[in-house]
Amino acid sequence: MSRKNDGDKDKRPEEELKKFPLLNIEYDLYYHGIKPLKKIDLTRFKLLSVVFVILGLLVVYYLATASPAIYASIQDIYGNYLYNYAVVVVEGNISQTPSVRIDNQGRFAVYFTINDGTGSISARIYDPLARKALAMGKVPGVGDHVKAELQIRVLESYTYGIVQSLDTLKIIHIYDMQKPKPVASISTDMVGEYVEINGSIVSVRKTSSGLYLINVNTGLDTITVVLPNYLKYVNGELDPKTGELHPNPKYDEILKKLVIGAEVKIRGVVHLYRTMPELIINRLSDIQVSTEVAGSVTLDQIVFNNEEYVGKFVSINNVWIGQISYDKNSGNYFVEIYDDTYHTTAIFQSSQFKEEFNPFEVGTGSRASIIGAVCNDSSIAVVNFNITEKRPAPLMTPSQVTNDMIGYMVALNGTVITTPTSGGAPQSYGCPICDYYHGVTSVGSVYKFQLADPEHPEYKIAVFMPSSAYNYLEPDLRELVRTNGSRVIVAGYLTTYMDQLEIVVYSSEGVMPANEIPPGYGYSLPEPPKYKPVHVITPISEAVNKLGEEVIIDAYLDKITMSAGWYVLKVHDSTGSIDVYVSVDQLKKINPFHGASGSELVITGKVSGRKNRYIQAVDISLYQGSPTQLKQVKEVNRELIGQIIAVKGEVTEVSGNTLKINDGTGVITVKIDPSVTLSTDKKQLLKPGEKITVAGILFYEGLHPTIYVYSANGIQPGDYEWTG
Repeated sequence: MSRKNDGDKDKRPEEELKKFPLLNIEYDLYYHGIKPLKKIDLTRFKLLSVVFVILGLLVVYYLATASPAIYASIQDIYGNYLYNYAVVVVEGNISQTPSVRIDNQGRFAVYFTINDGTGSISARIYDPLARKALAMGKVPGVGDHVKAELQIRVLESYTYGIVQSLDTLKIIHIYDMQKPKPVASISTDMVGEYVEINGSIVSVRKTSSGLYLINVNTGLDTITVVLPNYLKYVNGELDPKTGELHPNPKYDEILKKLVIGAEVKIRGVVHLYRTMPELIINRLSDIQVSTEVAGSVTLDQIVFNNEEYVGKFVSINNVWIGQISYDKNSGNYFVEIYDDTYHTTAIFQSSQFKEEFNPFEVGTGSRASIIGAVCNDSSIAVVNFNITEKRPAPLMTPSQVTNDMIGYMVALNGTVITTPTSGGAPQSYGCPICDYYHGVTSVGSVYKFQLADPEHPEYKIAVFMPSSAYNYLEPDLRELVRTNGSRVIVAGYLTTYMDQLEIVVYSSEGVMPANEIPPGYGYSLPEPPKYKPVHVITPISEAVNKLGEEVIIDAYLDKITMSAGWYVLKVHDSTGSIDVYVSVDQLKKINPFHGASGSELVITGKVSGRKNRYIQAVDISLYQGSPTQLKQVKEVNRELIGQIIAVKGEVTEVSGNTLKINDGTGVITVKIDPSVTLSTDKKQLLKPGEKITVAGILFYEGLHPTIYVYSANGIQPGDYEWTG
């Protein structure tokens, strides 16, 4: 029913009743309740309800902000949908390297992982809070203890938490809890420790995720150090107007100093990455670069001013790679290096050597640039090695190998012989692939066999393969080297064991089938380079007054004699003359076909003697050779005693190391020094009727002239040609 206003409001009920009388039931039920209705003003009720709502909200807000969030274990949170959007407190240690991510719109996000012993959870700080956290340096590092209030997000396969206020993020840094422990090596049982290392940088590499991996050689170990990318922005500058976060300038300053060879002191937390220990840097001040790489130097500077360079890092360019040897005590490889001023030894760690020296491709005579630390014996501990010119190891056969080649890199083609005397074939597990996975080797940690010359099978050479090479051979190559009679090509360096020549195949890359053509096919063994340390050469007139001192002279050869088992070089320069005592091995550095009288020699030695001063040589080099003159036997006379001469002719008689040669004008005796080893091809020349060319020192035995051959280079075929 509608309702009238004002004056009609009291009449309406009576009029309505007259028009529409109530039924008895209606009268009983409603008549007594029908009264004029009063107007009720609801404004006050509306105001009161609004007030009560606001008060309720204030109470709820107060309770929400004043009441602490509950502590929760990560184990209970992870994957539990009841915690989705809940705010909880998580407390634990940072177990993974934090990171900073910047999206396409330039928005920052900081990621770190908390482990509370029951599990791990990823925590994130999003912009604009992320920039503020970075600028304030409020980002935890590995090993730090963290108490964080997180809003939890539970996804189907992932759970993470969001930091909503920096006030609820509490960090206790590990460097405030521990003092750094000085170490030279790290291991898996040191995980979580805060340590300090000192060493030199071996390599620096930036990963796709933006962090830097720095390998540091401490002298005892090579340790991988991680410089995380988030440190680039920690304590950066936040522009108050634009909100832009600028990187910390110290980050780039440090990066510029992280060059190979630089000395560093680094503090960090030992952390495991795929079961391998590494060091994580938590703040930029924990990495100090105290020494930068010295400028380019020459080898004579290092050798003859050793005290000035000991312990410093130097760079040497375009060195010539010479003889190689292995030191079983240190487990390091020693490589002789040369430049045009002198030579010394470069020391490589085993893994470093095997990585840099591909046995087929990087042979003796290759060129390289080196950065390393100078030792007090003038050797160089290599921290960086860069091949600038490859010279492959020459392809040879066992019959061509001689003692003069010890230390040289060669590739040898031959037939495999597996016998009990050479170590025998290793145990087999039934098939090559099974053996491959079982890591089959012979007795001990090496595999040895013999390689026979295909054309002269009586000539054999032992092949020595450490397990580090053998175990990583491809199955088909492994089958080759253990199958008697198979043909194979191996590459490595030559050495001796129990006075017998052998080739050390130190890498699994040093084996290939005989039907392939190695890089060194057609190459020959190179001659060592000439060198002259000009600024340290002493005139002979001054050298004779330096009794007991080591000197270097630049002199010209006059003649060679013998005394008490030593060869004596008679030499002179513009200021005087002196005798130089040398061993046969040192004398071999003078090529007999290019070392005649007048040849220029660089000699290092100790001044000795009383009245008559002489030099006991420690090093000799043929700097500028003089061609040896070819003589007819009838021209040979006593005036040539001590000269290096050459003759050509036919072998008429052979007895041990002595032979006679007839050149048509006469017969002359030739004696070969017992230390000289000849290849098979040259041994074939030592037979009656063979045409031959020899060069050596002329002596007289009574009335008979004799050429004394002191080097394998002094025996050549009859058609041998040289200038002179």
